[in-house]
Amino acid sequence: ANKEVVPVDVAAANIRSACAARQSSAFKVMARTDARAPLGYDEAIRRADAYLEAGADILFIEAPQSMEELVAIAERYSDIPLVANMVEDGKTPYLDAEALQEIGYKIALFPVSALLCVATSANRPSSSTNAKPALSQTALAALLIISLRAQASKITWPLPSSVCL
Repeated sequence: ANKEVVPVDVAAANIRSACAARQSSAFKVMARTDARAPLGYDEAIRRADAYLEAGADILFIEAPQSMEELVAIAERYSDIPLVANMVEDGKTPYLDAEALQEIGYKIALFPVSALLCVATSANRPSSSTNAKPALSQTALAALLIISLRAQASKITWPLPSSVCL
């Protein structure tokens, strides 16, 4: 894998800082590790343990590579809210939200599915007209990606009404 991860002590220090800065118990700190792909399962678990010790409230261990790993993570951290990232054709076995909940995950992300759903819905012509969709699928996907990047960087700008749900 071509992923690089920060040293565990740096990540743990960032988590401690975030926890120390919170002013409300409603503010939750989620710790994510991408160590599974480049460094292996055991290192991902070691990092998750360190992040919990640093004060993280939620764990996101990216890219478990088998059903056994998904279950082992859920069993090990049964008292911690866990995040699962479901990407079509990804390294992690693809499960629906109900199956993830059954094995112990509390938060499920379906980023590609969500993007495709929004793109399809937003670009569907009105049933009352024979108008063609306003944008090609490629143009719409690019606009949505730009919008997501803008949201992530705290820049806000309105989308044209033709692409809003």
